[in-house]
Amino acid sequence: QPIYDYCVITEEHKEYLWSSKNYASILHHTGAFLGEEIIKVVEDIGSKKIDAVVSDNGANVHVAQRTLCEKYPHILDIRCIAHCFNLITEDLCKHTFVKSMIQKIGTIHQYFTKSYAACQFLKDVIKILKIKGGDLKDHTKNVDLQ
Repeated sequence: QPIYDYCVITEEHKEYLWSSKNYASILHHTGAFLGEEIIKVVEDIGSKKIDAVVSDNGANVHVAQRTLCEKYPHILDIRCIAHCFNLITEDLCKHTFVKSMIQKIGTIHQYFTKSYAACQFLKDVIKILKIKGGDLKDHTKNVDLQ
């Protein structure tokens, strides 16, 4: 169903669901329609309290954002980077190489998860090599190729 959520993030980084609207009865979700809907929400909150509006990358939403920014030039039009990453990831996962790699990683994960001995061996090696999570490291020996 075409449900649109309008969320607000405060200066204190608290997130609230301002409203959720079901547009199932609307046949065409045009940029003009969405622009007017966003403007209603902005005016309900108060345009001076809004610094930016974040949205996905749909063509109709781009038109809606342009409509909003024409009326309220101080409001920034920001595209949702998480949505972009999601679209990119979906496209990548369609490729056979990526599908194959994910399957192989799943097999390796399953092996170490189901085998106590293998899991303990892996933990011991991680401890010996002093591998810590959270960043990328090169655990190969440096080889002088000259």
